[in-house]
Amino acid sequence: MISAAKYLYKYIYKGPDRARIGIENEPTTDDNRNVDEIKQHLNTRYVYAPQSMYRIFGYNMQDRSHAVFWLAVHLPELQSVQFVQGQEQQYLAHEQRFLTTLTAFFELNRLCNEMHARGLANDFTVDPRNVYCYQIPEHSTFDLRHGWTPRKRGGNQIGRMYTVSSRDTERYCLRIFLLNTKGKRLFEDLRSVGGVTYNSFTDAAKVAGFSDDDRQSLQEVARYQSAAAMRGFFVCLLCFCEIVQAQDLWVEFSDVISDG
Repeated sequence: MISAAKYLYKYIYKGPDRARIGIENEPTTDDNRNVDEIKQHLNTRYVYAPQSMYRIFGYNMQDRSHAVFWLAVHLPELQSVQFVQGQEQQYLAHEQRFLTTLTAFFELNRLCNEMHARGLANDFTVDPRNVYCYQIPEHSTFDLRHGWTPRKRGGNQIGRMYTVSSRDTERYCLRIFLLNTKGKRLFEDLRSVGGVTYNSFTDAAKVAGFSDDDRQSLQEVARYQSAAAMRGFFVCLLCFCEIVQAQDLWVEFSDVISDG
């Protein structure tokens, strides 16, 4: 049942079930049937028995417990920007005033370190340096000018970083570091492993052991992708990557790859 849950989310927004029916006044043979599909087609909604029962008894058909706050994943100086047409120069003059969720995360950790060094307490219920980037929205609110500030009311919010394709190697490795490290104040801090700052996130991820585990990559894809996508991904790994123990991976993930 757990493996089937990922298929459920692919159909949330597809709308209700519908059926096409045709009405004929008198029977005709297949040889001389003159079908007018426009007249025959009725755009009807099909309500199945469980749905009818839920509506009759007034049960909730849908609900939402937590809002999802999306977090940016961008390389240094490569964040997306939005501005009103015709006001490009005004934006460029004040671009340093605007933060992204990622740069504000770095700024928050830097500020907390400074306050801690001075013996001052911050207003956060949880020390931001002790949580991952995607956990920040649970305790804070975001503003383009002021960054992350302590949440004063509400709390039913979770963070999620945008998905990054593994073909975008640098951003993909950056996302891995954000998922597994805490308290970073700069992009350079993320690229630092064992006291050495590497030139790219890809090199740092290899040294840290984040990008060499083929099993971890397949486990991540298996959580939300279909069997067809899994097969395509596995073939890409075989063709373009240096897979270690490919046969063992096939045996371990054959059920997921062959599903459907």
